[in-house]
Amino acid sequence: MAADTTLLGHLATDPFSRTIPKGIILMVAASVCIKGQVSRSRGGYFPHIDGLRCLAIASVVGYHAQFPFPLGGFVGVDLFFVISGFLIISGLDRDLQKDGIRFRAFYFRRIRRLMPALLPMLTFVLLAGVMIYSPVDLKTLAASMLATMLFAANIFFYTKSGYFDTAAETRPLLHAWSLGIEEQFYMLVPFTVWALWRMFGSRYAYAMAALLIASFVAAVVTVAYAPTAAFYLMPQRAWEFLAGGLVGIVGPQLPASRRVREVVAAVGLSSIVGSILFYSATMSFPGATAALPVLGGVTTIWADLHGRTATGRLLASRPFIWLGGLSYALYLWHWPILVFGRHLVGGDVSLPGRLGLVGLSVAVAWISTRLLEDRAQRSFSFSRPLRLLAPTAAGVVLLMACAGVIFISGGWSQRRSSEHWHMIERDTWSNPDRETCFVGTTSSPRARTIADIEAGRVCHMGAPGKQVQYLLWGDSHAEALRNAFDIAGRKTHLAGAYVGEGGCPPILGIDDVSRGSDFHCKDTNRAVVDFIKREHITIVVMHSRWIGVFVHDFVVPNNKGQVIHGDDRVAMAQQLMRTIGELKKIGVTTLLVGPMVEPGYDVPGAIVGPACCSSAPRQLYVRSHWLHSAEAINRLLKPMANAHGIPYADPLLTYCADNKCPANRGTLPLFYDYRHVSNFGAALFAHEAAQLLLAGKTQHELFQKHR
Repeated sequence: MAADTTLLGHLATDPFSRTIPKGIILMVAASVCIKGQVSRSRGGYFPHIDGLRCLAIASVVGYHAQFPFPLGGFVGVDLFFVISGFLIISGLDRDLQKDGIRFRAFYFRRIRRLMPALLPMLTFVLLAGVMIYSPVDLKTLAASMLATMLFAANIFFYTKSGYFDTAAETRPLLHAWSLGIEEQFYMLVPFTVWALWRMFGSRYAYAMAALLIASFVAAVVTVAYAPTAAFYLMPQRAWEFLAGGLVGIVGPQLPASRRVREVVAAVGLSSIVGSILFYSATMSFPGATAALPVLGGVTTIWADLHGRTATGRLLASRPFIWLGGLSYALYLWHWPILVFGRHLVGGDVSLPGRLGLVGLSVAVAWISTRLLEDRAQRSFSFSRPLRLLAPTAAGVVLLMACAGVIFISGGWSQRRSSEHWHMIERDTWSNPDRETCFVGTTSSPRARTIADIEAGRVCHMGAPGKQVQYLLWGDSHAEALRNAFDIAGRKTHLAGAYVGEGGCPPILGIDDVSRGSDFHCKDTNRAVVDFIKREHITIVVMHSRWIGVFVHDFVVPNNKGQVIHGDDRVAMAQQLMRTIGELKKIGVTTLLVGPMVEPGYDVPGAIVGPACCSSAPRQLYVRSHWLHSAEAINRLLKPMANAHGIPYADPLLTYCADNKCPANRGTLPLFYDYRHVSNFGAALFAHEAAQLLLAGKTQHELFQKHR
């Protein structure tokens, strides 16, 4: 949400979704909001709250649909958190002023608000996944559904945000991360408010302010060192809820003149709109940067607590209120509809297609709101709780049972023939010994370790029976190109080897602050350099998923001991050149392979078609935003390599033409999953790899003559 995708990606990421990282950032989802009877405060119903919901959901949907704007639509999440904090905590404060908090009634209202719309969406997602997903993806979907129904989706996606996880925009329940945060907030907030009231009485707002400050400081610190945790975990998001809650408690006691409120409302709305329009997924977020939209939401809410402002009248206009009233259902439905639509298309979805998917999402949200949410609000009361709780519990148990069976069965492979699954299995198209060639990324007992590198047990390629002359060094993307350099080595009569760790760029001292103790990149890279020295290797080819290196999560100390983050692209590229300089000192000629494009979807699965039915092979293409990302990295690395006299190979020249990059040739995929080039695809790069090795050999011979 982030970030999917990434991310979209970062998720987005990068997408996301950073891997959520950026990609992850590149791909982030919207938070659940509360509407209807809970949007009443001491002054009555505030229609501008629904207007703020409209602004938040419109920005998030536009961001996820990859419209030309808004670039910072992911801040709609933070605005939703502020609104939820305002409505929930101000309601609890009113209860305290009367006869105390009624906990059972509070949780009944939350169930009545959330579940009637949530369960049908989850049912749709599971059925659609069964129809179109491969066993691997369906098993992951089942796990995410179990986490969603256990109020832990944010924790699940936090643990699944690593380097090898699928792209953010392929997870139809990624948006449930914010629902998990909301649900955890609902579970804790009534007890927290009650406890603070018991300890501090009417001054409990001061204690809440202290909690806000502590959470904000934690967010600022965490986003610098573990941005994925700051993005997904509730303690680092709690200050946003508390900011809304404090304005709900204190705001009605702070009247101001109309002129002051008009100015404050205009500034607040401008802050929200400005962050939506001008923030970008490359920013470090959340943390201090989230303060602007949060303060904008707080001030816009406060300004209309004592009377309508011009800004409030705009937000209370009929179109704003109409869309704001659909915001919860639209939040639930838009992301899975976009994900499944992209999956079925394979490649880019046109702008009219994305508009159509958003229009479908709005229509489904309207039906859900009118037939499910509104009816649930009217039909179920606390006086007859079983009328709601019994069917809700039955639905939850049934969905969890179905998801559990799918997960235990490994994705229900019995749906189709073994030949069908073999065609879309990633191992069918990757290097046969892929899992045994790099460090720390698989559970295979044959997987390489740092001790293997130190002992010289590496994967060999190229001309057989000779001493290793060239080394392919990098992450799993470098390993995916192994077939190209194997063919190239045989053509040029050079013996070679591959070595590296999954997710580990070939940059000395680099680390990923979002990953745990299973990441040994610094030690692996140091062992690689020792191997180069010990084996007297003369040529080193460096390749990595450069698109994923230039994100905030990757850090490396510069020559002054200062920490460089990957999103400082020039500084990180200089650290790459510094590593190359270290190799040059020991007489090694270094070659650089630029960024590889990524399709952004499961290419073998798209070729075979949905699991529900057969489909004729079609021409697939890499999604355009991945091509643009690769081109941007190329514009950074290529001139720098040329300036340092480093031979450079650009994969885009092999795989792309006329701003299009094919992802298949008939039934043969050029990529074996969402981002790695297949064994067949790598062979297409063999000629360029051979030219690169010959250039390196020539350069090294010249270097030896002039030593």
